[in-house]
Amino acid sequence: MLSKEVLKACKLVSLLLVLVMVFSGCGGTEVERYLKKYAKPVDFEQGLDNKTFGNANDYRFFFAGEIHQQTMIYPAKKMMLQYLHENQGVNYLLMEEGMGAGLLIDHYIQTGDEEILNFALECKKGLHTDAEPERDLWQWLYEYNSQQPEDKKIHAIGIDIEFNTVATLKGLTLLIQNPEQVEDEWKTLYQKAITIKRDSYDEQAVKAFSELIHLTFPEGQNEKKMREVFGDNYDIAVQIYDNMVFASAPEFYNSQFHTDTDITFYDKRDEHAIEVIRWLLNRLPEDAKFFAQYGAAHTYQKEMPLTNYNQKYNRLGMRLNEGRFPLKGQVCTIPYFIFQKGEESKEVESVLFYSDWLEDYVDEPTFISLDEEDSPFSKEGVVALKEGCEGVLTDYFQKVLILPNSEEAPEIQCENFRDDLAGIEYSSVRALEVCIDKHLNEPSHEDNAQHLSEMNCLYVPPVCLENTEKIDNIIVAPAWVQVSFEQNEFKYLFEHHFADENAYQLAQYYYKQEKNNPTILEAENTPVYSYDGGIDERWYVWMQDEQCFVLRRLKNGSGMAEKDLLLCSAQKLMLNTEHSNIKSTL
Repeated sequence: MLSKEVLKACKLVSLLLVLVMVFSGCGGTEVERYLKKYAKPVDFEQGLDNKTFGNANDYRFFFAGEIHQQTMIYPAKKMMLQYLHENQGVNYLLMEEGMGAGLLIDHYIQTGDEEILNFALECKKGLHTDAEPERDLWQWLYEYNSQQPEDKKIHAIGIDIEFNTVATLKGLTLLIQNPEQVEDEWKTLYQKAITIKRDSYDEQAVKAFSELIHLTFPEGQNEKKMREVFGDNYDIAVQIYDNMVFASAPEFYNSQFHTDTDITFYDKRDEHAIEVIRWLLNRLPEDAKFFAQYGAAHTYQKEMPLTNYNQKYNRLGMRLNEGRFPLKGQVCTIPYFIFQKGEESKEVESVLFYSDWLEDYVDEPTFISLDEEDSPFSKEGVVALKEGCEGVLTDYFQKVLILPNSEEAPEIQCENFRDDLAGIEYSSVRALEVCIDKHLNEPSHEDNAQHLSEMNCLYVPPVCLENTEKIDNIIVAPAWVQVSFEQNEFKYLFEHHFADENAYQLAQYYYKQEKNNPTILEAENTPVYSYDGGIDERWYVWMQDEQCFVLRRLKNGSGMAEKDLLLCSAQKLMLNTEHSNIKSTL
């Protein structure tokens, strides 16, 4: 039986032979020698090394090209980022999303704030980054970043158009350095804008954002005030405003521009991204280096047709490398070629590769540096390019990462099925809203579908109505809805028992029987029954508008009754869903 080493060598030789057949015209021997030296299988856990990556001396901008929502692009991104950070001095990760959304991710990878990560992921629903592996990617980057010295930490920056106005708004609030300077009118408009339906292209949401942003940044007259609010972050806040003016007005998102078949959409985005990069180059250290992982169509450095649409446009990779742009000659494009055995390549933009020559040979990730000294891929006549392409292969990209047998990644999940409660658990209010709008027809939601479809509000205590980020968990069960939050350094559960009054009747029974240390209190002229419930818990139960509510403090504390009573009031937090115009039956 052949050893693993021999089998591995045989596979590599087979790959090289096939590469020779594809790449070579008259120069097969030259190509064969080159690939034997530079085509290297890679292990995501062990990562890349300098020998495998090859030439990097002249590059400042490393531009990976992915196929969105594929499972293998996430470990590839980790591997590339870690290698470039540790070996090439890359400290800036540029993302294919808006600067506001980028602020959320950067905040998380610097602080580990899970509430912000959940918010950021929920805002990705329906976009090209709507994939559950995103969560693991950012959690890994937070852990990795926490081990770096302060001057070596990675920073994430969104450079695309502002896809989601709610993410943009939330990111803007993270820039505020002096919250006491924020006007009440600004706060009111912010609450209005952030609770509107959070569709990326919803005209009402964009209009509300525009109203808010023009209040915040009126023509010059409010600069002093805004500098007091944002402090050192003022310039970033202004850039976000400029982003919205450039590419987030309602007319930009109409059917004329927002289509996958109109090249204007891509052209506008890349025009915007190049201006944001120019702005960054003027702010960051002169030797700053960058890594970006974008959709592959944006990354090529020379004009070529979009295969699906037979159109050409000035791609971001081309813009980075043209004219007098500061990064000209310093851009390294690295497309990821995704192949599934038995199927055609998912990379529609390839100027050369086709899946038929890979499916019998490539069964492990392989990295090829095409731009080494005397590379045959930098010579005329070695590679036959597709119609509409000119020059040599390395005019378009300089490295290749082959990713075989990738699969479609699952969408971001912000809910968890609780079999023990016959309910569904949500990470936030936004996750509940997404479920109500998108998941009710799924068989997995059948037990709770009727109640969810009727919900136009969530009952919460006053403190959560004023500060929704306090809510860290929601459970919807067939007979009750539970909201968890922290207050007064205690953990609380606030429950709406919509299907029956059993909890209220039980509390009355305990009071009459003098069981479990019962007492009767009063909150806003409403009797509240209180007793010890379970181990180290205190329960408060009352009726309000003919509905039963329960407040549970999960740890006993002396002298807490008065503070707890302030939480014994059910307030309606209106949900932002397509069903919000339906009258609630609760």
